[in-house]
Formats: sequence, C-alpha cells, structure tokens
Amino acid sequence: MSSGDDKASHKTPDQDLDVIRTQRIQQLNEIDQNIAKLLKLAAEAVQTLSSSSDRESGLVASVEERKKAFAGTASDYYALLSTVDVNLRRQILALEEAKIIPSEAPRDIPGASDVQSNKEKKSKGPGALGNFDIGWLNSRNDKIGKDMEAELWTQARELLDDLSSDDGRERLESNKMDSS
Repeated sequence: MSSGDDKASHKTPDQDLDVIRTQRIQQLNEIDQNIAKLLKLAAEAVQTLSSSSDRESGLVASVEERKKAFAGTASDYYALLSTVDVNLRRQILALEEAKIIPSEAPRDIPGASDVQSNKEKKSKGPGALGNFDIGWLNSRNDKIGKDMEAELWTQARELLDDLSSDDGRERLESNKMDSS
C-alpha cells in the first residue's frame, strides 16, 4: 500500500464532525417531514368524522365505518407522534452531549448582568452569544398569545351582546327551564 492509500482510509476529526453534522441535519429534515405528515393525519382523522365531506362526494358512510376509519387514522397518528417524540429527544440529547444546549432548563430569567458577561465570552458560531440561549429570547415574544387573547375577548363581547338582547335572554331562560 502506498502512503496515499493510508491517508484516504483515515478520516480526520473534522471530516467525522462534518459527517455527523450532515446526519443530524438529515434526521431533523425527516422529523420535519414527519411533523407535516402528523398534520395531514390529524386532518384526515377529523375529516372521517365530518359528514359534510360525505355529502360532497355523494358517499354516505355508516357511523361504524367512520369509527373504524377514525381509529385507524388515529392509530397511525399516535405511532408517528411517538416516532417524532423519540427522534426529537435523541436530537436534544445529542445537543446536550455536545454541550450546545444546557442539560437543564434555565431556572431563572437571565438579567442584564448575564447578557454583559456573555458578550465577553467567545462566540460559538453564527448568531451565538457564548452560552446565551437565543431560542429563549425568541420564545419571549408573545404576539400569538396576545392575538389569541384579543380574539377571545371579542368572542366574549359578542356573546354578552347576544345575551343582552331580548332574544338572547329568552333563549337563556328557556335553557334554564329545560335543564331543571
């Protein structure tokens, strides 16, 4: 064997790291695709319970057929959900082992002193601030929660307006009499 063959058969640590990174990205891509499949299965499960889809297609399925179809779809959903859960846990464990993320969730909210001390630390990659968790910062944005709260307040206002009308009072009183 020549010395060139020896070099080709031995991988450097950087090459091994590149292979591991590539595998991790491929695994994350598979998880992403499985999450999309989960959404599709959930939609199929709900659709099997819906009678409107049967009217459109002209087919009328019995309740037992719907239950059976729903059970099959739900079973597939939970099996895939379990797979996604296990694979995500493996990815998190790998990130913890590589010391990319802390093995424990932060117990306190980092203050300004933490940010200052992190600026002094060496950056570990693009967008990184030492051990400062950028994901934690991103999770502090509560726009979705505020939008949901506004929507719920709007629905509550409409319900109260409906109940305050004469027609709403009559329905409320008739419901009270029916339940007693």
